[in-house]
Amino acid sequence: MYQGSSTKQCLICHKELNQQQDLFHLVNNSSLCLSCIRKFKIINSDIRIQGYHVKVLYEYNDFFRQLLFQYKALDDYALKDCFIESFQELKRTYKNYIIVVIPSSQKDNKRRGFCPNVEIVKTFSQHIFTGLYKKEDYKQTKQKDRSQVKKILSIKEGNLLYKKNVLVFDDVITSSNTLQAAFQQVEKYHPKQIKALVLACPHIDYFKKHCAKQGLADLHEKYESIIRKVLENIINRGKGIEINTACMGEILEDTMPGLPILKLYKELGGSIITVGSDSHRPERVGYGFDEVYQKLKEAGFDSISVFKNRKNKQQPI
Repeated sequence: MYQGSSTKQCLICHKELNQQQDLFHLVNNSSLCLSCIRKFKIINSDIRIQGYHVKVLYEYNDFFRQLLFQYKALDDYALKDCFIESFQELKRTYKNYIIVVIPSSQKDNKRRGFCPNVEIVKTFSQHIFTGLYKKEDYKQTKQKDRSQVKKILSIKEGNLLYKKNVLVFDDVITSSNTLQAAFQQVEKYHPKQIKALVLACPHIDYFKKHCAKQGLADLHEKYESIIRKVLENIINRGKGIEINTACMGEILEDTMPGLPILKLYKELGGSIITVGSDSHRPERVGYGFDEVYQKLKEAGFDSISVFKNRKNKQQPI
């Protein structure tokens, strides 16, 4: 909403909300229009990392990535209110928890004038613990070895967590190293229980990465019915999926998703599929693409999707 105006606008696209006469806006005092709400890909999934329950709300798709960039890098403070818009029940679920916030770069916080994660947490809780901190101004996105965050993260006034229900909060989970480091710090103070809440996670079979780390079997078969429903929803909405090589040759010898999910996606009628390496080092750009193309052919695909100016163009493999 612009200052001095009585017209309420969507926080993301600035469409006038006074014109929204749908049931949703009549029942909910929403700050977003329905069009923007539908761009959030809700997964509301539960996974386990180091034995701890982790709830993930959204898939880290292009829309979410751009939204988070606008909020954190372009300092669009008003967007803090949009991330929990579809999960108002979190206020009840975590009312008896202390929320331990994963810290941002102190340099960035000083520049923008606020801590992004803290402001998001304030939208569903006032029981916030900010004693977790980085001993160095470490930015994980710029690191070759992300596991180094375990040496950087520390805690002060941790005694406040003793015998308390603790919820660790972060915006995005990728390698999970930061979350694991936070668990290790919180554990020292013997809380009653530890859980985690993460806004977004990148891949449909992300759990496979952690299965490999802990020597567990791939859980694809166990959760195939859920994966099938997710893929059907993606296809029905005219969306697509990405095959990613980020873990190949390092944690896994496979792509994300792997061949079983690719075959299932094709069987259900999926046709939009992109290829990415999610590289954080120059030598990983385009890593394993030849193998990916062979795997796609095996799954029944003869082309991939290439987007330019938001338009999909099929490129033969």
